[in-house]
Amino acid sequence: AKECFAACLFTCYEFVKADVVMELAWRNNILDYAMPYLIQVTRAYTAKVDALEAESEKKKEEAKKEQEAAEQQAGMGMGSDMGMQGGPLMLTMGGGGGGYGYGQDPYATQMGGGMGTMGGGMGTMGGMPNTMGGGMGSMGGGYGLY
Repeated sequence: AKECFAACLFTCYEFVKADVVMELAWRNNILDYAMPYLIQVTRAYTAKVDALEAESEKKKEEAKKEQEAAEQQAGMGMGSDMGMQGGPLMLTMGGGGGGYGYGQDPYATQMGGGMGTMGGGMGTMGGMPNTMGGGMGSMGGGYGLY
């Protein structure tokens, strides 16, 4: 009967849970017959965990490479100039119809108050043209002068 238990474990490997096998073998004092099954289960679980760890490490490295590439592309490298890399500073908002300049009311409620581009719009970062007709404020070109 003990050999039948071991044969059943071998045959029904996919359908039997390891905790049930351990409990039955311990209660019936036949751990020696359950040991080949337990070794096989332990090896399978270890292989799965190792594969998951390798996949996780691979994903982490890919994410790190993507992040570094994005930082380099955006010019956010951590050089001595702290990411500026000689580009123009965006300290002032463009003149013309938009932005807050001298003699303009920053709290004006005119229709179409722009955010810093000529002729209205939110302003474009990275030189992308405003193709949507002005975004916020194509109606009046920003805050007017008094």
